[in-house]
Amino acid sequence: MLHKFNTFARILIVILLVVPVYPIEPALAVEVTVNEDFSDSTYQAGLTISGGNQAAYIYTNEQGRYGTTGPSLAITSGTYLFEFSEDVYEIGFLVGAVNNSYSVKYYYSDSTDETLNKNAQSWGNDGNDMYDDFYKSFTDYNNDEANTDKFITKFEVTLTDISVLDTLYWQYIDESTIPTTTTTTTTTT
Repeated sequence: MLHKFNTFARILIVILLVVPVYPIEPALAVEVTVNEDFSDSTYQAGLTISGGNQAAYIYTNEQGRYGTTGPSLAITSGTYLFEFSEDVYEIGFLVGAVNNSYSVKYYYSDSTDETLNKNAQSWGNDGNDMYDDFYKSFTDYNNDEANTDKFITKFEVTLTDISVLDTLYWQYIDESTIPTTTTTTTTTT
């Protein structure tokens, strides 16, 4: 009986050495990209828009103009605040049809902020190139273990004339998908 067991054990060891064993990839956190196309009267979950001298509204005229790709968000004058409910690490959007100087201000999770002051946009090419693209990402920064994670909590656009905001997207990690490790210890007496 012992001889059969030893033979079986040797065969099993040879099989394990010969047959490749692929490691099981650990579960990865899910990266979520949200695209707000302003195609209806509601905003994507996780986004709140407030402020301005007039409430922002969906603008369906002049689609394909001022850098837009379809319906856009009309913002008139004042300061419009765009707040996120998640820890957003990357955003992008455009602001078009701006006839006067304006600003975009980002607010970060480490209580810092950054303001970009922009000049009026030039008419040229029938207004089709009358827009500014905005992009902010902390992907590389957050991937460096030496850094404390930094996120975009909100941004605001301050302007004095009717303009459009479009192609807004943001990215975050779905916290519920982050793998957790548990350790079990057994004590025997």
